[in-house]
Amino acid sequence: MEWPRPNEKLVQSDIDWQYNACICPSPTLGSYARKFKEAADVLVGDAAAGNATLDAVVIPIMFLYRQYLELTLKEIIMFGREVVGGGKGYPTNEHDLKELWKEALSLLTAHYGTAVPPETENVTHCIDDIHSYDPKSFSFRYPTDKKGKPY
Repeated sequence: MEWPRPNEKLVQSDIDWQYNACICPSPTLGSYARKFKEAADVLVGDAAAGNATLDAVVIPIMFLYRQYLELTLKEIIMFGREVVGGGKGYPTNEHDLKELWKEALSLLTAHYGTAVPPETENVTHCIDDIHSYDPKSFSFRYPTDKKGKPY
């Protein structure tokens, strides 16, 4: 491991603007969600191309896709609440994908009625699947829970 040099910063701007990353000109849940998904897709592509071992990238991949799902569901809820009239904003203390999907689907159903695509059932299965591995958004961030029990 290389140690930081004196006065080295982890985040800094380059003099040449072309070498600076742009976080988001107008950050939204959706723009953040897309960045998490894009990063996960890059890691999957690297592993598929043999540029990274799956064992090395599986935890970040799962975390990034899960974060993408959580932010996307919260965005659906935020817009759904405005459209359907169920309040404003999104759940800020909720990380349970099943609970978020339950509200999102309820709002979609309230707005679209029977026109809700039947594929939402597939989403339910995917949410249930990832929830079984990471119900509260900790399993792909820490090796153990707060009591030291392995995830």
